[in-house]
Formats: sequence, structure tokens, C-alpha cells
Amino acid sequence: MPTLEQIIQDFRISLEDHVLSRSERRELKSDLSALSTHEKQVLLSEIRNLALENTHDPQSQNLIQWFYEAVKVLQQKEQANTSTAAYFSPGNTCRDAIREEIRNASSLIHICVFTISDDHITDELLLAHRRKVPIKIITDDDKSLDLGSDIDRMEKEGILIQKDNSPVHMHHKFAIFDQKKVLTGSYNWTRSAAEHNYENIVLLEDIHTVRSFQKEFERLWREF
Repeated sequence: MPTLEQIIQDFRISLEDHVLSRSERRELKSDLSALSTHEKQVLLSEIRNLALENTHDPQSQNLIQWFYEAVKVLQQKEQANTSTAAYFSPGNTCRDAIREEIRNASSLIHICVFTISDDHITDELLLAHRRKVPIKIITDDDKSLDLGSDIDRMEKEGILIQKDNSPVHMHHKFAIFDQKKVLTGSYNWTRSAAEHNYENIVLLEDIHTVRSFQKEFERLWREF
């Protein structure tokens, strides 16, 4: 069966003549039958982006966005299909939540954080790297030089690292797991955050939120 990426490409090709023919609809409908609900949500978001990329009139762009939001409302299911969880420090709950998501990830880990100096988290990331889970980390260049920073250690192990190399701080604190979950909040990935600071993180399993954070991650990765 075609992958999600292949189906997105098929939609892109069908857009070349601005007509979704009967034969194209029939073929795409057959391919869609194997997609999960999550993958269909990703596909819907990508179709919206394809339409916006090919529309330069602001009024038409607004109409496409309106239609997209209307379709989301029609497809909306009970809140049980999305989940959120909140964690607080001091204490180990934030650290444990981060480690659990790293441990459970299988296809992608994208991290955008100010700094990483908590060896418990670093060790979990290295284990995931050795399991061949693709990992990318964006971090602040100044903080990577701090005593206790684990950035160089992970880079030497082969994890892909991108530093901001700018006069301002890259102060984000979020991570994306398998393109299904995003974890964000004030919590710095440091020992002092777990042991002393009053911090928080929120874990969200909502495709639209995840896609927004993923786009920001990709933008910063290209920029840095």
C-alpha cells in the first residue's frame, strides 16, 4: 500500500490541472482506506497547505482556510480522542514524563530546547538513538557551552544537533514525538529544574497543535 508521503504526492500531482478527475478520485479513495485516523488528519492539513501554496489572492486564501476549519468541525469527534496531561516540578514528574515519551517514541523525536544538562534525559535520548530512532535537537549556542551541558556529548554520539548561532537566545522548550504528541512548557531540561524550580510541562496529543509545532521546528532547523 502507498505511504502517507506517496498519497500526499499523488494529491500534489492531481492539483497540476486544478481538476480532481473521477479516475484520480477512485484511485485516491482506494489508497485512503489503509490510513489511520491520525494519518487522515495529517493528510487533510497537507491538502490545505497545497491549496494555499497555489493560491495568491488573499480572499481565496481566507476562503480555503474557512473551508478547512469547517471540515475540521464536521470531522470533530468526542474530546476523548484527544488527550492532555500536565506535570509540575520540583520533583520527578516532569523529568519522568519526558523520559517516558522518549522511551516510547519509534519513528521521530524533534527537540527544541534552551539547554539539556539532565543526565537522566540525555541517557534516555542516547538509548533511543541506539534504537535507530531519528533524533534532531535545536538548542541555544551559548548554553551548549555551559558546564554540565550534554549537547557535545550527544553530538559526538551521532545525534543531529543544530545551534542557533545568534546574538539572542533560542529559548523554546518543546519536543515532538512520532508526529503525534508535543510536549511543551516552562520546564528546562536540567537537574535544577527537577530538584529546585517551580516549572511545568503539558503533553498534548492533538494533530493540529502538533503540526504547528512541527512547522516551527522545521523553520528554525532551516534558519539555523
